[in-house]
Amino acid sequence: MREQRETNKHRLGESSEAEYVELRNRRDSELPMPKLILHALQVNILGGRLPEPESNGKRYLKIPLDALECAVWE
Repeated sequence: MREQRETNKHRLGESSEAEYVELRNRRDSELPMPKLILHALQVNILGGRLPEPESNGKRYLKIPLDALECAVWE
């Protein structure tokens, strides 16, 4: 616990909120797009519910593969 308090640059304790937000924005801009973000968004938008079944009785998540240019699909 002490080590985290002394070395964790993401704790807000000694920096202002603006400094913390800037640090996180800079860090987050370097991260790749999460691989399952489009899947998660579809379920999250529905409040955690899966999409309604289609005419064949199956539920589908529909992913437009070229919707997000920065998405990593490998």
